[in-house]
Amino acid sequence: MKVRQKMSKLRPIMARKKAIRRMNPFIFIGEIRGLRRGVRRGRQTGERGLVLRLLRRRLGPLPQSRRQAIEKLSLPKIEALGEALLDFHSPEDLTRWLQKNVPPAAIRKSVKAPKVTRKP
Repeated sequence: MKVRQKMSKLRPIMARKKAIRRMNPFIFIGEIRGLRRGVRRGRQTGERGLVLRLLRRRLGPLPQSRRQAIEKLSLPKIEALGEALLDFHSPEDLTRWLQKNVPPAAIRKSVKAPKVTRKP
């Protein structure tokens, strides 16, 4: 009985959403773009996680700087790294791949400058 009550409340809301889509196609276009962006981000996150796990299994724990460089990669670069890691035998192979395929600024270790405090 509760399910029917909840469904009866949802039907008018769903009908309003359909009417809005018919009246304003820009809302529909925005929804489609948002869905595509969400799917792309989800796929990128999943593939990045898989590549990081495979690298950790093949090469051992990765330095923080390497993980950060991999996390900044685009989806095509992540896919390319996933294929290339099958031929990696040492951490140096990963370093060489990153040097060839990633801008140098993304590979550098992120070191925070020490805070300087001045006394008046």
